[in-house]
Amino acid sequence: MARLARISLLLLVLLAGPVIRVRAQDVPASPLYYGPLAFPIPDIEDAALCGDMKAKVAGDFYRSKSGDNTFGLYLELDVPLFTSRAHFKVWYPMVEWYKAGGATKHMFGDVNLSVYFSPLIESKHWLNFGLRAAIKTASGGAADLRYYDAPGYFFDGTFSKTINFRNKEVKGLRIALNAGFLCWQTGPREQNDAVMYGAQLKLLAEHFTFGVTYSGYVGWQKNGDVPMSLKIDLALHFGRWEPFLRYQEGFKDYPYRQVRVGLAYNLPLFK
Repeated sequence: MARLARISLLLLVLLAGPVIRVRAQDVPASPLYYGPLAFPIPDIEDAALCGDMKAKVAGDFYRSKSGDNTFGLYLELDVPLFTSRAHFKVWYPMVEWYKAGGATKHMFGDVNLSVYFSPLIESKHWLNFGLRAAIKTASGGAADLRYYDAPGYFFDGTFSKTINFRNKEVKGLRIALNAGFLCWQTGPREQNDAVMYGAQLKLLAEHFTFGVTYSGYVGWQKNGDVPMSLKIDLALHFGRWEPFLRYQEGFKDYPYRQVRVGLAYNLPLFK
């Protein structure tokens, strides 16, 4: 397990390391001034990993308070690494369509990679605990302030605990708390460091899962780098298939509202 963690972290560092370019901009490199996918607020992993491989495809609609409408296609793949306690994930806002200068344009997004480990598994007297390391590549387009042409990374940890109900239909309520460190390059020798935080409630039922998440991060440069949001997620369970829906309301320095509609497929690999 420890060797697998070291190998996975080294892989992430090697993938991120060669990208050191930064495109000069007239505005600060912060969430307030860029498109909705340039500096997103990472989703919380609730630390209750399973042995399933999960693939997701979704359509996104974002609208800013200034009237910036963005449509996008989102892809995600979550794969266990030889055990249910370690996962590798790729998530990719593959393409977005937006308006600039009176014309509709499209742009490809940044590929994101992470490894996630769960050294503690929940029991009667223990909590779930998970650790994650992730990188954002600089593969997205740099025009029209849609993406920021520099790499970033974050490390975080999550504690979670499930309160079980004596009900066949509604199984329980999972509570998760998250904290971490997020960083992105803002110049050849400068970076913005941010503290991540989050809290999540997830209702677990036989035929659906319903979650509410409040999360964000606080950068040190104070130039529009304090985004926060409330995410509401609903997933329906039909065997291996899960249609899902998300609504996200942005606050502070994340001036976007999001609606996501998608479909997930689960394939059991490990117990």
